[in-house]
Amino acid sequence: EQSLLSFLGRAAYSYKKRYMAELSIRADGSSVFGKDVRWGTFPSVGLGWAFSEEHFMKKFWWLSFGKLRASWGKLGDNSGVGRFEQLETLTAMNYMSSDVVKGFVNKKMINKDLSWEVSTDINVGLDLGFLNNRLRTEIDFYNRLRTGMNRPSQMSIHLTGAYSAPRANIGDLLNRGLELNLTWKDKIGNVEYSVNLNGAYNRTVLKEWNEFLSRGWVYLDMPYHFLYVYENNGIAQTWQDIYNNTPQGLSPGDVIRKDLNG
Repeated sequence: EQSLLSFLGRAAYSYKKRYMAELSIRADGSSVFGKDVRWGTFPSVGLGWAFSEEHFMKKFWWLSFGKLRASWGKLGDNSGVGRFEQLETLTAMNYMSSDVVKGFVNKKMINKDLSWEVSTDINVGLDLGFLNNRLRTEIDFYNRLRTGMNRPSQMSIHLTGAYSAPRANIGDLLNRGLELNLTWKDKIGNVEYSVNLNGAYNRTVLKEWNEFLSRGWVYLDMPYHFLYVYENNGIAQTWQDIYNNTPQGLSPGDVIRKDLNG
């Protein structure tokens, strides 16, 4: 069986509905990891300031609500690790001597250092309400750094015919973005209606990879599983189109590849 044991503590404070703070800490223990690295501790803190409740803001009659938010926190992830993956297991095998003898060998390799994949999040947000809150605006910036990405080790390419290499914490991934949400909510007679507009920008970059990077779809300073392909320069319609480009062994009807390095 697989088990997860967690302890959580949280404290919150609010003063005159203007200043808000929340602190939490959790400890998670997962049976899928080895006993020495089973536990992870993940704190978080959040702050809020409802500046529209300040006396100096009362002169801005068109601003119904304004709140600034900021938070920082860590979260652990153990998904993808099988319940028996970190347990040493045996499998039957025949030994050859003067006769065939049955015995047991280790079925797989174990990475005793495999532990939690940790996400560290920073969020900053601004909530605004205008015209008696008929128009609401939410702006959020987020920065998430995933460290110790839990992935199958690429050592497997060196162990063909023997073992499959165990999982390892082998990479750091940065995910950063901005989100905007606009909502207009009003009433005409007895009919209520609302209109919502939202937009987002996101960029993901692989910052670190602790193993061999073979040619494929994993590149540093690029999105994770980034597809790196040739750029096309159209389809060759005639032999003259082929002669006008870098020799590529083409025939009319083939896709012409751009020569980017001369």
